[in-house]
Amino acid sequence: MNGYADNKDNHLKRMRRIEGQVRGITKMIESDKYCIDVLTQVAAVNKALEAVALGLLDEHLKHCVGVAVAEGGHTGAGSVRLTAEAFRIAPRDLARRLTLRQTVELVRVATDVLEERLPPLAADEDEFRVLSEAVLRFGREVAFAAATAYAGAAEDRGAWDARLEALVVDGV
Repeated sequence: MNGYADNKDNHLKRMRRIEGQVRGITKMIESDKYCIDVLTQVAAVNKALEAVALGLLDEHLKHCVGVAVAEGGHTGAGSVRLTAEAFRIAPRDLARRLTLRQTVELVRVATDVLEERLPPLAADEDEFRVLSEAVLRFGREVAFAAATAYAGAAEDRGAWDARLEALVVDGV
């Protein structure tokens, strides 16, 4: 079962609404609407998609990762890779929503909570060691994935600033 199963209908409703907004933007361009009006609608669609992505990421972290930690073994390692991939493919706008400091704090708190709840889950000392190592690997993967996302956002911002500067210079 996917982490978003409980909210699947809400996600589908949002996606259909976004689909309608995108069709509306296409019509605006076809009818030569003012640039700023079109850009305003594009920004609204981006925010709506970001909200869906944030919801899916939140549900993944709450459900899929929780199940993987509880199960341990291969499923846990696979979920760590999927979580890292989620950070890589999540919209770069997420970097604007959560600061790097907040992301690091989130990883720290999640690791603290997992370490606190591990002892009752472990059958013996060996299993506790394996679970502890899995938590450390998970924190490392998420931290590196977040750092990669923030670095990419910073690079994109720099490229965007350069393009904007060039447009202004060309316009003058």
